[in-house]
Amino acid sequence: MNYIRMRSNNVVLKNKNGFALLLTLFLILFISMLFVALLNLFTTDIHITGNQKNDTQALYIAEAGIEDAIYHLRQDKNSASDGLAPVDFPAGSGNKYTVTYPVNIGIISSVGALKAGYSKTIESKVSVSGTAPPYTVTFIYWEEK
Repeated sequence: MNYIRMRSNNVVLKNKNGFALLLTLFLILFISMLFVALLNLFTTDIHITGNQKNDTQALYIAEAGIEDAIYHLRQDKNSASDGLAPVDFPAGSGNKYTVTYPVNIGIISSVGALKAGYSKTIESKVSVSGTAPPYTVTFIYWEEK
């Protein structure tokens, strides 16, 4: 009987060793899957952050176009009757703003465009008053598109 008992104990020990190996493999597989999922999450966050940065940068460039148009309007009410040609902002960056300003309507529209392909538009209704430069420019509304 001792012989059978020892033999059955050996069989149990062999099964435990196999179970530990199998458990280790599953644990490695689980950790690998978790790592891949976290890597995917971090990569997505990096893309979202980059898109937000580009969107904000395009908005700031469009705002610079509005400010440039206001500067010109304060100097001469009719100076921006057709708008401003595309302006490289900042100089040499490849990013541009384009401003249109039909005088009879009083709406300034500025498009800020990054060389990376992102763009943002700001539309603002203004009134210009005064008899001599610098004229007063008053905002009626401001809309980001």
